[in-house]
Amino acid sequence: MFVQRRSIPKDWVRAMALYPVSQTTSKWRIRRTLKQGFRFTWSTATIVTDTVSLMEVSGPTLIHQRIPVEKLGTDPERLTFRYAQMVPLALQTDFPGVGEDLVEQVRLLEERAASARAEQRPAVAYFWLQQLDRLNKLSREYRLGHGFYFGTDDLTAETGYFNNPIPGAWLRAPYLHNASVPTMAQLINLSPRPDQFCRGNAPYDPVQMGYVAPTGDCPPDIAFSFDVNAKGNSNAGHDYPWGYDDPARDPEKLRQLLAYLKTL
Repeated sequence: MFVQRRSIPKDWVRAMALYPVSQTTSKWRIRRTLKQGFRFTWSTATIVTDTVSLMEVSGPTLIHQRIPVEKLGTDPERLTFRYAQMVPLALQTDFPGVGEDLVEQVRLLEERAASARAEQRPAVAYFWLQQLDRLNKLSREYRLGHGFYFGTDDLTAETGYFNNPIPGAWLRAPYLHNASVPTMAQLINLSPRPDQFCRGNAPYDPVQMGYVAPTGDCPPDIAFSFDVNAKGNSNAGHDYPWGYDDPARDPEKLRQLLAYLKTL
């Protein structure tokens, strides 16, 4: 959707992470898109306007980049899955190498199985032995090595979230990866985020852009009470452009931003 310049204050544009539609040697350049508009990305929303005068912005883009959870400040539990560090080697099992590469794959799997046994983790040890058996079978099938083989250092497990545009942002409530923020007004810190709210059988709130989520004792027709203090339920972080208690916070600009996000 193309909107008029007045709906996006100039200082908002400078604060946005820009979508790299065209790259020059030293700058990310914004180029004209369909209907002579310009495309930007701010946090979880793609913003398009036809009258923005800012044509070039120096610096890197955040779109499609992994953002460390420490920077976002959101609940880390989804990223601390205890088997996450097993994924790279487990994936490599499906793509056997040849010669010394295959020998290294076998050595790593045997080492992981032995380590798990020493730590008295029989289920994990069994998993690595199963992977070793699978590698042996596949190595006989791909005697010259699999075409998609990759080295043991080519894939690592890292924690963070990918910063991707979210079209139809009004459909995505409740917000954050753990659904701990009922409305967009609360996500952008126009309104305070509740410490507890009721989930289930909730009508949509077009004004706040999210779900009506009563607090306190939940009525019988609402499924359960969501407590943000429970493990994995934190609604902290993602305080862009300001935290709720930030002295620089400008409610009027946040209202303008919320009005625009409803059009995406």
